[in-house]
Amino acid sequence: MYACQKGNNNSNNKEIIKYLIDHGAKVNVCNNSGYTPILYASLYHNVDLIAYLMENGGDINTISKNGTTLLINACKQNNIEIVKFIIQHSTNINAVDEKGRTALMYACENNNYDIVHYLIQYHYPDIDINIISKYNCTALSYACDNSNDQIVQLLLNHHSIVNIKGKFGETELIKACKSNNFKIVKYLI
Repeated sequence: MYACQKGNNNSNNKEIIKYLIDHGAKVNVCNNSGYTPILYASLYHNVDLIAYLMENGGDINTISKNGTTLLINACKQNNIEIVKFIIQHSTNINAVDEKGRTALMYACENNNYDIVHYLIQYHYPDIDINIISKYNCTALSYACDNSNDQIVQLLLNHHSIVNIKGKFGETELIKACKSNNFKIVKYLI
């Protein structure tokens, strides 16, 4: 597991992991946080290691104790290569973590248009863009928080619900007005 944590595409780490697996190491063992080697590989941007672990029984659909999935990790880390790889090998695109947040929400929060576009364009209508987090936020809320008019427009074009009052009672329109983003104001009205 620790070799996966530090395995930023380091060939020595892959050799260590291969050796451990060849000598009986369990690929789905988890630590106290529920993190498995494959979750660490996704956190540290190592698609080759994810593939290797999968070939040796690593569970691509594993979920940590706080609800983190490989897809959520990849979106938090802005890694479209891993996002595409994970989705090609089956995963719950609408999985939520302990905060009720989806991978799409993290991609919107990180202003990563490429990942948001990939998730929506290639997985709509399977992707639920209107999931509401425990803080009463949607993917659109996060895009408005960051004044990303491209992502806002993309979400609205795919029927994102508007006027959800967030944690502090603000709607997307209020957020757009506060940030002086006229484009988003026009999109929302």
